[in-house]
Amino acid sequence: MVSFATGGGGSLLLDDVVMDGTWGISLRTGSSLEMRNSQLEAEKSGIDLGMADGEAWIEQSTLHVRNGSGVSVQGNSKVDVHASAITTGGNQNPAVAVYEGAATLSETTLHTTGMYAHALHTFGNNATAPTVTATRIEVVTEGESAYGATARKGGNVHLADSLLRTRGQKAHGVLADGRGELTLAATQVITEGEGAWAAAIVEGGSLQIDGSALISQQHGGVWVRSSRDPGLTLSNGALVSGGNGIGLALDAAVAGRFDVVLEEHSQLVGDIVITPEDEDAGLVPQSDVHVRLAGGSLWQGASDLVQTMTIERASQWTLGADATVGELRVLDSGLALSDGSGRFNTLTVGGDLHSEGATFLFQGALAGDDSAMDQLHVQGDTSGDASIVVRNIGGVGAPTEDGIALIEVDGASLARYALAGRAVGGSYEYFLFQGGLADPSDGNWYLRSQWFDVCQDDPAAPGCAVNPGPGPDPGEGGDGGEGVGPVDPIRPPPVLRPEAGAYLANQSAAISMFAHRMHERTGALGSERTAWARAGRSHADFTAVGGQLSVDGNTSVLQIGSDLLRRVNAAFGVMLGSGRADNRVVSDLTGYTATGHVRGTAMGVYGTWLQDGEGTHGAYVDANVQYGRFDNRVRGVGLEPEQYDSRTTIASLEAGYTFNVWQGRRASCTFSRSCNCRTRSSAPTVMWSTTAR
Repeated sequence: MVSFATGGGGSLLLDDVVMDGTWGISLRTGSSLEMRNSQLEAEKSGIDLGMADGEAWIEQSTLHVRNGSGVSVQGNSKVDVHASAITTGGNQNPAVAVYEGAATLSETTLHTTGMYAHALHTFGNNATAPTVTATRIEVVTEGESAYGATARKGGNVHLADSLLRTRGQKAHGVLADGRGELTLAATQVITEGEGAWAAAIVEGGSLQIDGSALISQQHGGVWVRSSRDPGLTLSNGALVSGGNGIGLALDAAVAGRFDVVLEEHSQLVGDIVITPEDEDAGLVPQSDVHVRLAGGSLWQGASDLVQTMTIERASQWTLGADATVGELRVLDSGLALSDGSGRFNTLTVGGDLHSEGATFLFQGALAGDDSAMDQLHVQGDTSGDASIVVRNIGGVGAPTEDGIALIEVDGASLARYALAGRAVGGSYEYFLFQGGLADPSDGNWYLRSQWFDVCQDDPAAPGCAVNPGPGPDPGEGGDGGEGVGPVDPIRPPPVLRPEAGAYLANQSAAISMFAHRMHERTGALGSERTAWARAGRSHADFTAVGGQLSVDGNTSVLQIGSDLLRRVNAAFGVMLGSGRADNRVVSDLTGYTATGHVRGTAMGVYGTWLQDGEGTHGAYVDANVQYGRFDNRVRGVGLEPEQYDSRTTIASLEAGYTFNVWQGRRASCTFSRSCNCRTRSSAPTVMWSTTAR
């Protein structure tokens, strides 16, 4: 052990020194130590500033204490550590502990391995304010309940541009306790062990988070048992994330107003709840929670504790489960009722909902009226405006009757909502309507696979109920008895999306692209093998699905082939083909369009037999087999393009009989009647050929 003091204050300079022993260095009253480029290995203690007014400067040095504290500061002493490394072993042995005085660390690494061995530890006596200020440090603790940094009983810890990582069970990242104050600026706190909160605020502690990340991989984000501050603020891109789904947990005993504020692109990932232990005990929460998201911030989670919530300035709340909120305001921001995982949620607003320039995202499996879907239930009034975005997850589409309920309003339904983009499921197109078909005045908002409401467009249409006005008074000749019975509302036909027509057009083009007949490929046979080429272009123009869709398409194909074997009246060969088809489909109801594109190649074999080798009369048989591969694409307005592959195997057998119906000196007209087994149809074929006479 090195111990030194003088009446006027002693000093010790260690430069490029290696020390190893049971005890380290102890500074007495008024002493100072300067340690540079040195190494200290000790069994029981490292550097101990246990007396008053000591000072130590440690630079580019290493301290390794096998079973003791690294640096201990008391008596209003000070220590400055730069570009060094401190490692401790054994239980309850912190790397740097300040009980009275101050420690400043920069570009330094701290590592502890024992239980309760905190890396940075400040512990006051409610009269002193021990302080640690650290910049660009890296911290790792291995043991159970070994925290990254603690500010207790009036202690202060200020961290900037640093990384704290804990690996043990219940090893919280940072702890503010009993008037302790922790500030985090551009600092990452990561906990890996079970039961380890990223941050804990107990007994009146204070935590300020500025541009920092607090991440618990297996437990919750922030635990508030008792806070000196009436809330928690995340600012300048801060992140709090709980691996167990809890972002912020309040003890049930936390009473009064508690404000959760996310500002300037900050994020909270996880629910706002009372602590699981208090919830399991059936304790009633006493807190009054208010949440505000601003400046592009994001909360991804749910809660039943929030009394009021404001989402403003391009921020967003994404629900991870069912949630309840007292009052909700969404201003130029977004509300996503589920996170796309396949779980669909219900948000209940106990009071009023006001929105301006807002976007509400609903996700679900679009089908009929009973579709599994996100829902918004407002028990008060709605006002303002919002765009409604609908995203289909696994829905196959189906006709609707009353509609898929999206927004239920118990009070005055005064808000104006409009569908943004398209809502599609399977082959169906959905649109947003206020009011059901059964009760058009219910004030709720529905998705229906209908383009318009016939009765609203024409109240006198067949099947629409017409208000006949007041009937005759029974005393004036009216019988007051039978009246017009209820009339079922008319059901507009479902609307099919144009992409369905594009899929059909692509399929049709792929099937017929390389199909051909014998006379499109060859003419008379001879004794020599021949090669051939066929180029073709076709145009399709038709309507589909009851006239809703108009299809216009063009197909181009090039095929080449060559005989492998040829006799006088028979041939066998191979062929290759390449083709493309481009289709455009328009919905005559909605005006939406879709395009389909097909790119294909094929290879095959063919065989032909002619009774007459010249091919001008007599029976013939032709067969071919082809295998095709196609790359397909469908793109609709406002939708992501969809790409898929397809394969075809085509076998064709054609048989017929050819005979001349007229022949002149230089030309002949030959008539052929054939049966093509591929298309299961028969048709006459007229061939012109030149002959020498």
